[in-house]
Amino acid sequence: MTSDWFETIETLLARRDLKKTEVFIARLLRQDMDDSQRAALLVERLKARLMAGRPDEAIQTLEAVHQLDEQLTHTPHL
Repeated sequence: MTSDWFETIETLLARRDLKKTEVFIARLLRQDMDDSQRAALLVERLKARLMAGRPDEAIQTLEAVHQLDEQLTHTPHL
């Protein structure tokens, strides 16, 4: 996973271009990666869903993050 991907996601979120953010993340999630990388991307999806006013989907995403990387869900930004 490259930092370029996260920079792109952060830029899209800053612009509040939430649909493009979710599409970009969905494409990345189709790639082969380890659980910690997948969990990090899901955290970004969680942010987009919260910003879009979709808390139920955000909670489901948080649960998926927790299954992949339990330690990540104990960080203050979540």
